[in-house]
Amino acid sequence: MADNSIEHDDDLLDNDILDLEAFNQLLSMDDEGDDDHGFSKDIVDNYFEQARVTFADMDKAFAAKDLTKLSTLGHFLKGSSATIGVKKVQECCKRIQYLGKLMNPDGVGQLALDKGLKSSLDKDSKPTLSKDAKSSSDSKQAASSEKGGDTAPREMQDLVSQRALNLIAVELKTGKEEYKKAEEFLRFFYEADMDDDDDDEDDDADDDKD
Repeated sequence: MADNSIEHDDDLLDNDILDLEAFNQLLSMDDEGDDDHGFSKDIVDNYFEQARVTFADMDKAFAAKDLTKLSTLGHFLKGSSATIGVKKVQECCKRIQYLGKLMNPDGVGQLALDKGLKSSLDKDSKPTLSKDAKSSSDSKQAASSEKGGDTAPREMQDLVSQRALNLIAVELKTGKEEYKKAEEFLRFFYEADMDDDDDDEDDDADDDKD
């Protein structure tokens, strides 16, 4: 395996784009003497294609409000991005994965409405009742509970789903922007490295002539 790792102070690298440990691990898989980084470059090129297709599929799932599909796609692209070391896309996709499951973006606990909106909904869903009407309402609620009825208002569930979609929209936008930066850097990295190899070959040829 080749020692083609890049350093934290590499002039080509904006350290905020890549997880250097993950990317250097990928570069270490190139064959010894493979100055073109053929193996890792193929993996990166495949990642580019996967990312473009997955983002397009995410757009379709978002338009269809398919949270389950968004979660699955987020999980997939999270893993692909982690392999390359594209850490910010990985982070966005991780949050999309959780939000698609109606969990908080950090994966801890279920997603909920803002307290102010939830309080307003609770008030709207509890109109003032006369004593007799209240007794009748309590009886119906008890009967519903015995039948295993859904105690959460459908309106609130819909609003939680919409909140998840709103948050996913932000993550999708950010993820695409971060992917573009990573793609530009990675293409530049491989092209610049190949140009350096060509220059070395030209220098060797000139030395032979001398």
